[in-house]
Amino acid sequence: MVQLTTPAEELGGGGRLAGRATRARVLLVTAAMGSGHVQVSREVAQRLGAAGHETRVEDLNDLMVGPSGQWLAHLYPWMVQRAPWLYDGIYRIFFKAPQDRGERVDVPALAAMPGLRRVVREFRPHVVVSTYHIASQALGRLRAEGSIPVPVITFVTTFGVHELWLHPATDGYLCISPVVAGALGQRTSAPVRCCGPVVRPAFDRSRRDREVPRRRAGARV
Repeated sequence: MVQLTTPAEELGGGGRLAGRATRARVLLVTAAMGSGHVQVSREVAQRLGAAGHETRVEDLNDLMVGPSGQWLAHLYPWMVQRAPWLYDGIYRIFFKAPQDRGERVDVPALAAMPGLRRVVREFRPHVVVSTYHIASQALGRLRAEGSIPVPVITFVTTFGVHELWLHPATDGYLCISPVVAGALGQRTSAPVRCCGPVVRPAFDRSRRDREVPRRRAGARV
């Protein structure tokens, strides 16, 4: 099992990839289901690019055969806004199922696999990173069948780890908090590493600037 000393370590957050002497190619697979997964991928790509590495960000929805990806992208916001009861049912059946029942996402995962194979052949990455759970399922299958000969890393972008993030062929996991890393480490034998929140440095500075006046105002009361 690969250790997180591969080119994916910390993904531009100060780990080995950021300090590599040679240029690495990193393929990031996300999905525009809302904007959170996409923004994490873009920020990681920006950091890696600043460190001199080559990145490519792919939307899983665009890689699915026919109109299935766009249909899925429109279905999610519709369910959340108009039919939350339906999303709740889907979450209970699919997301909370034991790991071996992750095969229940056969349709979207299989629909994306031909497109993923093509992108891997074209880009020839040194490491492939998923920031979306169905992408993790599809990439895990490709890794298991040998279509991806390099490490596949899942970057869990949420504070709750459901079963669809997990695949037995995934080489390692990155998490945004120690709590998530601890929970994930109890459910997989693959290496798990916490690399901290993935936000732009300006975001942290802006938050700190807002907090200082509040603390000072509180001191005067």
